[in-house]
Amino acid sequence: MAEAIANPKSAELNTLWELLMEALAPLPQRQQFEIAGDVILKMADILARRAQMLLNNETPEPAELSAQRLTRELIDPFTRSMQFNASNFMKAKPPRKSRKRAIAPSDSIVGEVDKATLIAVVEQEAAQAIVELSHEEAISEWGQQLQPYLRGQSLPLVELGDRSNMPLVQVWMTALLNAQFELRQTGEFYQRNGVVVCVVD
Repeated sequence: MAEAIANPKSAELNTLWELLMEALAPLPQRQQFEIAGDVILKMADILARRAQMLLNNETPEPAELSAQRLTRELIDPFTRSMQFNASNFMKAKPPRKSRKRAIAPSDSIVGEVDKATLIAVVEQEAAQAIVELSHEEAISEWGQQLQPYLRGQSLPLVELGDRSNMPLVQVWMTALLNAQFELRQTGEFYQRNGVVVCVVD
């Protein structure tokens, strides 16, 4: 190494590195890192001096340049990672034993419900709510109020509500639940004339 520092232009760094690897092999890892780090610094200084020679037009021969490169493969064994695995220093907590508690009749028990079952229950409850509301709100009576506006013709749902002065929800429920009427979709649902109410023949 002293000769390479004295004559940086002719120093063969790859050969020096291979000799260093042989010398480091029997040493403990910590000592290997310390020595290799010191040697890498000195080699970096040699390369810096060579660069200065190039700037000063002291151009080395191409054969010299090819023998003076340090490859990544040579340096990788002494490259330290910034990652640190602390799992070996952490003590695992013992599993906690859950205490069993008696469930009172008034307690709520929550369990998993299948999605399809849940949707079916919700739809059934919604349909039941509409039927109950229809009984309360006298669908047949509303149908009688709408009959005069639909003789011999069909009307858009919104227009029928305007003509009869009935809330749109009542008109819709009557057309949906009263057997005298039928709902037909003639366009997009949200268009003003998209849903038409007809009298069943």
